[in-house]
Amino acid sequence: MRGAGPLRQRSRRRVAGRVCLAGDASGYVDALTGEGIALGMAHARAAVAAIAAGSPQAYERSWWRATWRYAMLTHTLVEATRVGLVRRGLVPAAATLPRVLVAAVNELARPATGPDLEGARR
Repeated sequence: MRGAGPLRQRSRRRVAGRVCLAGDASGYVDALTGEGIALGMAHARAAVAAIAAGSPQAYERSWWRATWRYAMLTHTLVEATRVGLVRRGLVPAAATLPRVLVAAVNELARPATGPDLEGARR
């Protein structure tokens, strides 16, 4: 029980001068589906784009754009599983409706998009 989550880590800011925190160092809700690598890569692209454009402060907005879906979905799941009935029913529901589970995991892993994130992919 001592090693159980949620493992939420918050950061007040992700930019200090030309230093940008990315991936888990920038904060996360919980490590549920392994989406951390995809999110870290999106953060890195956004940080590089902001620094290359000479505007590291723009990374903060890009970080939110890359992170909001993951944070919303993961936070909702963590909060829902605080209720015993939901927690006990989650695995049987996923076994009964595997397409729903696959869709949720794929949504978390889908790369973030946006004008400031697109430029970093070129």
